[in-house]
Amino acid sequence: MIGGRAPFVLPVAVAFLAAGALPGVGQEQPAVVGLCVADLAERLGLDRTDVAVVSVEETTWPDGSLGHPEPGKLYTPAEAPGYRVVLAAADQQHEYHTSRARLFVYCGPVGEPAPVPPPDTGSRRGPDETAVAGDDGAPEAAGDGAGTSYVFYLREMPNDPNGNGMLIARRVSDRADTVWLDRVTAYAVSPTGAVLAVRRTSRSTHDLLLKPPNAPPRVLAGGFAFRGPSWQGATPNFSFWFRDRIDASWRLCLGDTSGTIRKLSVEVAVPVKPTAVQWGPDSGTFTVPVSDTSETIYVIEAGTGSLLSPVFQGYDASLVHVAPAAAAGQAPGGPPRPGP
Repeated sequence: MIGGRAPFVLPVAVAFLAAGALPGVGQEQPAVVGLCVADLAERLGLDRTDVAVVSVEETTWPDGSLGHPEPGKLYTPAEAPGYRVVLAAADQQHEYHTSRARLFVYCGPVGEPAPVPPPDTGSRRGPDETAVAGDDGAPEAAGDGAGTSYVFYLREMPNDPNGNGMLIARRVSDRADTVWLDRVTAYAVSPTGAVLAVRRTSRSTHDLLLKPPNAPPRVLAGGFAFRGPSWQGATPNFSFWFRDRIDASWRLCLGDTSGTIRKLSVEVAVPVKPTAVQWGPDSGTFTVPVSDTSETIYVIEAGTGSLLSPVFQGYDASLVHVAPAAAAGQAPGGPPRPGP
């Protein structure tokens, strides 16, 4: 717990699933490899003897899509042990993803653009269940370096006793939905794909979760209430507000993906609810409502967490970090002046 009986700085372990190669391809192969050979031969109109096994790699798929999701479908979130199989036929290699039993999916010729990988979930459902909304996952970023655009939203979970929802990522390019993280009430997603989220665990307790890309989520801390998770751009640094009991003030906290968390001296008394910190390169701002028509904007230094004097009191204000080239054209006391 944060505060109280346990120290505030809590470590977080990040576990990555490692794939290992099977013994030599010439040895006896799993039965599902034979099914892949038969499928490829049928697809290409060849005899099975014309299809060669190039490699069979043992791995653990993060969900029921076996590493090859179809647009618009949700998959069971259980980890699925299986194999990555590469076959060769007609001067072309082809890839299959399989379970350890009889399930397989054809992924196409090797070397063609691959789809965005599916969630890494860390759940406990069986791999052969039908597609359902799932637990705790996150797709990887696209591998071409250009990134992938997603729309995030929370989908209701009617059977969750604590009112949590599913964090869904809708890929803009094809509107395919993927369960990014399960049982969430608030969240922030960094440009790297990492997720900082709040999960309600009872009527009076919550957990703060960190979900690194391609790794299961981990609980960073637990307490009475969290709000306003936010990331400092693509850096490993984040912030959130914390209350350790019902009558306590909101305390601003800074942390990073190593699991280290610092409570700052910045407090906001209840029932006022401060907003999430909006971070820029070297500072961030948060807003504290003063009345229905007024709010105060505070600035906090990114490195030290020092609170600076309020910079504005009014309504509908925002902090914008202007690029150096644009700022250089700013005339004192006015907007940039046009050239001659």
